[in-house]
Amino acid sequence: MLFSNAKWQKKFGNVSMIESIDHALFQCKVAKEIWQREYNWWLLTHPASLNVSNAFLGNNSGLSSPRAQSLWQVVEWVTGYLIWENRNSVTFNNKSSSTPLILNEIQLLSFEWIRNRSKGFSIEWRTWISNPSLLDGVTYNKTGIS
Repeated sequence: MLFSNAKWQKKFGNVSMIESIDHALFQCKVAKEIWQREYNWWLLTHPASLNVSNAFLGNNSGLSSPRAQSLWQVVEWVTGYLIWENRNSVTFNNKSSSTPLILNEIQLLSFEWIRNRSKGFSIEWRTWISNPSLLDGVTYNKTGIS
């Protein structure tokens, strides 16, 4: 179950709390907003319950095309990584957080990863940002992307 039950103690002043990975990556206010915007960007329905297991280990998006699933999986892993990195910067380095900047980073890093790691698959930045469904071989139907 990929650490979804892992917990650690976190202190806020004199208050000590137990926090789980599921909470940090999916259930806290900032994480929920980021995931909702990612699903909106891809024109997908956000699942009622998102956690480590169904986000990173299953096809929770309703995508039927293997290519679309692969692209979305990159976006999911990059999103999880950048939420975690941002959480650590805020918690341990007292840096401020900006959801729009995190979203821009997710789009850029996932675009760069796919562009540099995919052989024979060309992605235009404008298409990636505006509508990933226009990518070669990815089309929308009523139930998702195929």
